[in-house]
Amino acid sequence: MPSVKRDVWVDNVKVIACLLVFLGHFVKSIIQANIVHSNDILLWFVQTIYLFHVPLFFICSGYLFQKYSLISNLASWKNNVIKKGIALGVPYLTFSICNWILQSIFSGSINGEAGNIFDVLFVHPSSPFWFLYILYFIFIITPTFKTYKIAIFGLLIALALKMYSIITINPHINQIYLIRQITVFEVWFVIGQCLNFIDLEIISKKYINQARALGVIFIVLSILLYYFNIRIIGKNFVLGLMACSASIIIFFNFSLKPHNFMDCQFKYLANYTMSIFLMHVIAAAFFRILLIKLGITSPFIHVPVGISMGIFAPIFATEIIKKIKGADFILYPAKYLNFNR
Repeated sequence: MPSVKRDVWVDNVKVIACLLVFLGHFVKSIIQANIVHSNDILLWFVQTIYLFHVPLFFICSGYLFQKYSLISNLASWKNNVIKKGIALGVPYLTFSICNWILQSIFSGSINGEAGNIFDVLFVHPSSPFWFLYILYFIFIITPTFKTYKIAIFGLLIALALKMYSIITINPHINQIYLIRQITVFEVWFVIGQCLNFIDLEIISKKYINQARALGVIFIVLSILLYYFNIRIIGKNFVLGLMACSASIIIFFNFSLKPHNFMDCQFKYLANYTMSIFLMHVIAAAFFRILLIKLGITSPFIHVPVGISMGIFAPIFATEIIKKIKGADFILYPAKYLNFNR
């Protein structure tokens, strides 16, 4: 099976996950800013997408890590620590600091006060930058798998960590942010690694209808669980598995067929997922502040402006950055170090 097809599905999934991350943050921000009133539809939407959009990012990262990396000895591990530290650390520090400065200057106009800079950068990173922070530590503690059996063993360990996070055996240890987040998200990263050991093309062709049905079941269950406020241990993980499984099969199947217009849109946005992910909070907050300062509070203006600027302002900023020699180091430092994704 041509590897390019496998990468196309990853790009497509990352585009969807990135847009959902943005929409989740945007909806919460306009509710907190009293631009729109909270309602069950918005609350259900936010609660539901948080079950799977970040797990999809970890799955994609694990898949690419397993496919393009080989951590087999101490030397390769050290090399990985340095590479990932630069590739993730540069954009993480750059945009976390920018966001912190924005919160410090406009604390009265945006959601949340700026905390202690050391705490924000190294103890309790802010959203969405915490993803890069946790991903780095997952990269350095997770080996690549040589065989299918080793991958299954790694998955069992990751599942054990996930069960630990669900039942909270030791609440004192679980209060440590780094440990809590790793136990929650390690399993998704390892699931992504394990995808390299199965033929996704065959699965996506054979089970596409079941995947669509699973997606519908997921939506129905999410509505019922939200409406009746049902609390069951592990339900979020099970629902997340359903949504991620359906998404991967559907988008892999999608990547096998020519779609012309849709292909163009996904390919275009795939070039900017990192930029949108890093800058959407800052961009949306900036334009929300600007509109409020101008005395504009209508949701009919804030919503379309916020959504369009949260997506296209980062794209525009990226194009400007690319025109300045060396400036895109803050977005793609790996490009300058000559190593893969």
